[in-house]
Amino acid sequence: MIREALTPCSLKAPNASDFFVQPICSLTGGQGRSSVDVGGISECAKSRVSSEIVVGMDGDFRVARWSGPDALLNQRVCKIMLRDRSLYEEDFLLYVLPGYLNAIHDFTSSVTVKHLSSESVKEIPLPLPPVAEQRRIVAAIEEQFSRIDVGIEALHRARRNLQRMRAAVLQAAVTGRLVPQNPADEQTSRLLARAARKAGPYPLPPGWLWARIEDLAEVQGGIQKQPQRRPRKNAYPFLRVANVLRSELDLREVHMIELFDGELDRHRLRPGDLLVVEGNGSLDQIGRSALWQGQIDPCVHQNHLIRVRPGSALSPNYLNIFWNAPSTASAIQAVASSTSGLYTLSTAKVRRVLIAVPPISEQERINLEVSRQLSLIDAALQAVDEESRRARSLKATMLRHAFAGRLVPQYYSDEPADVLLDRIKAARTVSETATARPRRRSRR
Repeated sequence: MIREALTPCSLKAPNASDFFVQPICSLTGGQGRSSVDVGGISECAKSRVSSEIVVGMDGDFRVARWSGPDALLNQRVCKIMLRDRSLYEEDFLLYVLPGYLNAIHDFTSSVTVKHLSSESVKEIPLPLPPVAEQRRIVAAIEEQFSRIDVGIEALHRARRNLQRMRAAVLQAAVTGRLVPQNPADEQTSRLLARAARKAGPYPLPPGWLWARIEDLAEVQGGIQKQPQRRPRKNAYPFLRVANVLRSELDLREVHMIELFDGELDRHRLRPGDLLVVEGNGSLDQIGRSALWQGQIDPCVHQNHLIRVRPGSALSPNYLNIFWNAPSTASAIQAVASSTSGLYTLSTAKVRRVLIAVPPISEQERINLEVSRQLSLIDAALQAVDEESRRARSLKATMLRHAFAGRLVPQYYSDEPADVLLDRIKAARTVSETATARPRRRSRR
């Protein structure tokens, strides 16, 4: 079955056929003895690992060289030991294995987590170029990979810079530094005559003022999911925390919930509602939000989402911009309480959040400028991510070329692969003879 899953790569040696060999290494898995098990690590002499290649036997079947101090293997990790390092380069093996393990992974079926057996690893038909060519291949791979890694790191820096630019645009928008103020704009104070003036965390331009969210918007919780809410006769789409990402909605999987009399009118979402995540185990995710645009109608939301519905003095888009600005995120984190590692907001806390309010005309200018600048940043981020994907695929292409004999030149002066194979077989015979147990003589 494994041979059906694998497509062996070919490395041709001059004056030799293609060779795929197995008996160049031995494998040992962890024993998992419960009597001496500490944290899942088995204390067994055969399970000791120092600098060998190790393979994860569950999940993604990852392979790596252990570079830490002497350690013991977990029962779901195996180590690979070369029988004779003069016959096969360990670095070459380390680059060869991932492609085969990925093929086995793709071929393996499972309900939950995929599992790999050491027998499957033993069946992998490894390519056998001359040892000298193995070394040239490893040197070429490492040289090319180092160049690719430099490019990938540059792309990571570019992405971080673009994310900082995004944050800077949002922060400039809510501090009056993104668009010029117009004295002809209707003053915010006239629209909020009944709102008490508040002192905020930073100074505002003329015509702006600080107000609480409750002065400008209606804040409301959602519907708690309970057994009696199973969809029956009066079911409606129901947004959960999983549907609300930061500044975007994921509506690929929307659940249904049973509503009772009068609940639809009270909880129905409207375009322009801001949905805020109430609780999260990660501090930087607390209060993440997205703007509802009426994608599904009618639609309601669960109690772990807080709905903020802005009034006439507050643009929904500006509210979304303000809520995602760095200074607002810091303020929300400061008021989020932590219970057993879960940071939480409440409708009362959201109502008390201070918001910097510009004139409504300026809010619209801010919305347009933020949209323009973020669209440019998003396009740049998309280009960076595409280049990152290409760089990662370039490594895979490089390995395919390497193990097909197209990365480095072949030399007739190299030891032919068939001679190398004979040496491997001879070394294995000697090893097996030395480790064979003598037979007991029967008593007469």
